[in-house]
Amino acid sequence: MRYCYQGWFRFGLAIFVLWSHTAVNFFPEYGDLISSFQLGNFAVAGFFILSGYLMFGAISQVYEKCPERFILNRYLRIGPPLFVAALISIFFHGFLVVDIPFGAFSRDNLIYAFSSSIFPFNVVITKFFSVKSIDYDFVRYIWAIFTELIFYWCVFLYGIAVKFSKNIFHMKMNIISFIFFFSISLLGIFVNYIPSFKFIELVLPFSFHIQWGGHFLLGISLFLYLRVGRSSKVVFSVFASASLAIVQFYLYTNKSLEGGGYVPIIGYIVCLLWIFAIVNSERGFVLFGRGIPRELDKSLGDISYPLYINHFALSLGLTPLFQMIFLEEGLVHRSVYYLGFTVLLCVLSLGIIRVTDWITDGLRDRVRGIRFS
Repeated sequence: MRYCYQGWFRFGLAIFVLWSHTAVNFFPEYGDLISSFQLGNFAVAGFFILSGYLMFGAISQVYEKCPERFILNRYLRIGPPLFVAALISIFFHGFLVVDIPFGAFSRDNLIYAFSSSIFPFNVVITKFFSVKSIDYDFVRYIWAIFTELIFYWCVFLYGIAVKFSKNIFHMKMNIISFIFFFSISLLGIFVNYIPSFKFIELVLPFSFHIQWGGHFLLGISLFLYLRVGRSSKVVFSVFASASLAIVQFYLYTNKSLEGGGYVPIIGYIVCLLWIFAIVNSERGFVLFGRGIPRELDKSLGDISYPLYINHFALSLGLTPLFQMIFLEEGLVHRSVYYLGFTVLLCVLSLGIIRVTDWITDGLRDRVRGIRFS
């Protein structure tokens, strides 16, 4: 499988998520302006598109004969860092965070925090321990991680279906899978934004997550378009999934966030075009006429996931320390401090993922059957 130079871009998307949640603490006078860009939302949508492209490539080229290893590898990648993120967040809340809601350290909240790394199987655990309500999330914004895992299961089931079907049915399987996934994602949009469809939630679990399927499907369609062939069916799938993704994103930013206007949509379309340029390029990002070295690109990409799942706890613990320094400072000084704050969170996130990778990399290589250098 050809290496795709997208690590630097995933790192940029993670920085957007970080800024969308923390910039207002450093620049409160620009809170409304920061919110209007909704950097975090189109960054998450960008993650879904890239994930669809990369994961479908993996199931097609690396795990085509052993799709069960694909889903195991995904949990080895996502689970341990998410478990460590829960530990870090609980530690920060216990020793560094002053304003903690009453009852945050409840039994139910702790069980949920530690079991989230095996979603959706954590539902069984929470039921076993009779978890009734979650009053406080120690690891925030992991709805996107849950959404990714749901999509991974869809890719896994596709891989199983292709493995046990004859090659003559492969194209038909692609068409059937596309229609099914497109329909389910469209139904998720109906459930979330059309009141008369709300009753479908009873038979469509995780409808909030499923509505994002268009972005993931767009990534899959881009893979087919660029790596398999540019047939009329594939071109149609690209335009159909792109339309679904844009509609969902527009509805989400306007309803869930009380009106996002057209700025987030413009940002999303720019992000989409940039992703297309990345996956269609052999050299990746070019800086001053030279491509980024593969190892640097990989290292930048490695920071994105731990930065996403840890930035809530790290920022809660570190923001007050920075605020004591720049409390009376002007805009320029606060900008410098915020840059330092961003760099510090990136360094800490890289250290965290290095620890978990040291434990899981060998296992993942064995599960995959090959080692990526």
